[in-house]
Amino acid sequence: MDASKIAAARALLEAGTPATEVAKNLGVGRATLYRSIKPASSLADMLTKMPNVGIDSDFDRAANTVS
Repeated sequence: MDASKIAAARALLEAGTPATEVAKNLGVGRATLYRSIKPASSLADMLTKMPNVGIDSDFDRAANTVS
């Protein structure tokens, strides 16, 4: 959703409009609505929630092979 739709959604929700109705009027699903109006997390918060995909070990392995 773009910034104007997010602003409209927040205004409607604050006025007491049910989320289902707001989502329908904006042409999105409720999940999209909730994700869009959720406050943005900091990058650090997002990174700590990511599963460990082995980036550190791959980096360490690469660093140890460089001479």
